[in-house]
Parts: sequence; structure tokens; C-alpha cells
Amino acid sequence: MRYGAKVAEQVMNLGGDVLFMGEANTLVIGDGELSWDMVEILKYPSVAVFIEMTDSADYQEIHVHREA
Repeated sequence: MRYGAKVAEQVMNLGGDVLFMGEANTLVIGDGELSWDMVEILKYPSVAVFIEMTDSADYQEIHVHREA
């Protein structure tokens, strides 16, 4: 949630939107175990805005939570 909430905030500040945020409780395609617990679907205004966000210092600061 630390990562997802902050990314959602950044995306909305850049003109994007959160389309869905919720628990990942089912593996629909493939074999094995579910390897994450939350899913977030975001809409970015453009690819350029996505790149701008991921290159930003603010994003780099919270990215450690995605890796965790």
C-alpha cells in the first residue's frame, strides 16, 4: 500500500487516473502461486507523462516500496 497509494497520488497530480485498486486474490492464467497481494490499474495521459513520473526523484524515493 505504501507504493500504490503514493504512485496513485503522483499519477493523479500529473492528470492521470486510478481505474482500479484492490486485492489480488486469484491467479487467472498460468500455473503457480500468486506472487502479489494488490493490483492497481492506472491511466496515464501519455507515455511521456509516464516516463516523466518514473524518472522523477519523487518516484525513485517510493520505488523501494515496490521492490519490497
